[in-house]
Amino acid sequence: MAMVKDPVCGMEFDSSQAEAQTVYKGKAYFFCSEECRRTFEENPKEFVGDSSSPAGASADIMPPVRQS
Repeated sequence: MAMVKDPVCGMEFDSSQAEAQTVYKGKAYFFCSEECRRTFEENPKEFVGDSSSPAGASADIMPPVRQS
């Protein structure tokens, strides 16, 4: 299977080893635990970005870049 990243805790693992999964806006998300799945389902926008992001955009949140 494919390597996936838990959107809540960031753990990477093979999708066949997922403890839980869910579908949000037509996309499957895989989780290392039921706790991470529940956390995601309580507020999925926190983990996938806002709905205005283009498909396939990274959900990673980068800190602001300091200007010298």
